[in-house]
Amino acid sequence: MGHPRKISKDKIQRLYNIEKKYGIDEMNLYAYMPTENEVIVNGEIFGDNLKNSFLIMCSVYDKDGDIIASDENDSYGNGLVTSNIKPESFKGIFPFRISVDVPNGHKVGKIRVFPRA
Repeated sequence: MGHPRKISKDKIQRLYNIEKKYGIDEMNLYAYMPTENEVIVNGEIFGDNLKNSFLIMCSVYDKDGDIIASDENDSYGNGLVTSNIKPESFKGIFPFRISVDVPNGHKVGKIRVFPRA
């Protein structure tokens, strides 16, 4: 088992128009592969006025541009746990983490990080 491999920022795609629709002003993202079968994205969402509740999704694509895996931000909270990021609990910045299992034998070409309802 080697050291985690950072995913170059030019391989991380964002959907800015969709981010704006949800009131996201900026996202700070760092992605890496602790093993050849897992992608982890750590990030922060910044915004002054979120418009709707949403999840942060990460889709992983192979070198041919085919989607090979997808997952959502990990849940948080106590009691009734949720993965939804809600305007009423958002205070200008929100950290998140997404872990995506990559099928054996697939090489990661790019990842896309985006909000969805």
